[in-house]
Amino acid sequence: MDNMFKLKIALVFLILVTSYFYLSNPSSLVVNENGKVKGVANKVRVFLQCEKFWKQQYKVAYKMNEQKNSSPKLPSEMYWSAMVNNKEYQDLQRDFDNFKRGNLSPEQYRAEKLREQADRIELIGDLRIMDEIYYEIRNQEIIESGLALPHINERLANATPWYITPIIILGLIISLLISFKF
Repeated sequence: MDNMFKLKIALVFLILVTSYFYLSNPSSLVVNENGKVKGVANKVRVFLQCEKFWKQQYKVAYKMNEQKNSSPKLPSEMYWSAMVNNKEYQDLQRDFDNFKRGNLSPEQYRAEKLREQADRIELIGDLRIMDEIYYEIRNQEIIESGLALPHINERLANATPWYITPIIILGLIISLLISFKF
């Protein structure tokens, strides 16, 4: 393999990686309460996307900050509503209960009902713990988003327009191609 071919492969790879970081967005808030961007990939996005990155982060932070005024759907609420609204589950539960009533002695049936009650109590405890963890995470995210918003606004005001970076990168690629006489 000659050096020119290796250079072409490296250039194609560089274009693909750059395109990925230019076109992709983080799905969550990646700016901490001090205004620092978390992670190397997100720092590359800041460099490539400029204004576009900060606009997207502003939307995420603003949406998270607005959640403090809304009541969230807790894991326990989602679980119970799924069970109540699931007709197939209720039919199965009723059929199984009728089966147990007909095939078990009164003592066995009572013991089975007590086991179900114990399972339900345990489930309620587990769901309560999940709700507490969910609230803790949600509240921390709301606090972080509120603290990050001023930093994001400042960066957004000073950001380079998003279309400048592709022009610069395209210019570099074209100059490389011309200098190596592709």
